[in-house]
Amino acid sequence: MYNIIILDTNIYRQLGTHFYEQIDYKSLEDYCYSSGSEIIITKTVLSEYLDFYKKEIIEKNTLEIEKSFDKLKRLDRFQKIKKPDFSKMVKQQLDFVKNKLTQHKLQPQLDFLLNENDLIKFLIDNKQENKKDNTRII
Repeated sequence: MYNIIILDTNIYRQLGTHFYEQIDYKSLEDYCYSSGSEIIITKTVLSEYLDFYKKEIIEKNTLEIEKSFDKLKRLDRFQKIKKPDFSKMVKQQLDFVKNKLTQHKLQPQLDFLLNENDLIKFLIDNKQENKKDNTRII
């Protein structure tokens, strides 16, 4: 018997930013390997999680650092220090997380007649963050 396991974005979010280190996640991967099962990550889940990770984890934290830096800059002894540039590290971290999400996982494709990327962008842009079920506004 062949099993296919599809995880939703909320599962990855509940496991935390280091989901790949969580014992439950490792056990699931071990189970899949030993049973011949496959974990599938859809483009929607991949895009949603990367969007969440970028906005909620990286951008919020870097913004806090930049605000703190601006406060320090107002002090006499800190006026000459350079503001850190996080752009390279942000890209590297997003690439690292994307690799962890897609490593050893199948990625199903939609029908070639559908514009999958536009649909995914629409779904992400129109999800309701305040609701527990992340339903979409159409």
